[in-house]
Amino acid sequence: RGRAEDADRVVRQSFESYRFLLRDPRVLLGNLAAASMFSALMLYISNGPLVFRDTFGIQPQTFGVIFTVNALSMLAGSQLAPVVVQRYGSLHVYVGAGAVSAAALGVMFMSALQGEAASIPFFAGLALVVGCFGLSLILPTKELMELYPDRAGAGAALLRSTNMIAAGVAGLLLGLLPSNSAVPMG
Repeated sequence: RGRAEDADRVVRQSFESYRFLLRDPRVLLGNLAAASMFSALMLYISNGPLVFRDTFGIQPQTFGVIFTVNALSMLAGSQLAPVVVQRYGSLHVYVGAGAVSAAALGVMFMSALQGEAASIPFFAGLALVVGCFGLSLILPTKELMELYPDRAGAGAALLRSTNMIAAGVAGLLLGLLPSNSAVPMG
C-alpha cells in the first residue's frame, strides 16, 4: 500500500511540473524551436537519401559524402556551442542560429524552385542548417535546467515528447507533398 501511494504522489508531482512548465512562455518557445529543428533533422535523415537519389540523381557514394559533411557540420556546431554561448549568451546564439538557418533554408528553397537543388548553394545551405542545429541542440535543455533545476526531469521529458510529436506530424505532412520535388528539403 505504501508503494501505491508513493507512485500516486510521483505521478501527481510530474503532472504539476508539466502544468507549471507549460505556463512559462520561455519553456513553450524553447520547446517550439527545438521541436522544429528536431523535425527538420528527422525529415532530412529519413527522406534525404530518397530525395537526393530519386530527385537529384545523386549516387549513394556521393550522398555518403554529403551526409558526412553535414555530420561534421553538426559536430562542429555542437563543439562551438559552449564557447559561443559563454561569450554571447544562449538567447543570442539561439536567435542567431535561427536567423542563419532561415537564410540558408531560403537559399535551399530558391535553388529547389529554380531546378538547381543539386547545386553548391543548396548543399552549402544544408550544411549551414545542420551546423546551426548542432550549435543550438543543447540550448533548450540547458535553459530548462538553469531556470527550473527542481523540475529538470519533467522539463527534459516534455522537451523530448514535444520533439517526437512534432517530428511525427512533420513526417505525416511531408507524406502529403509530391515525392519528386526537392522543395520539401528547403
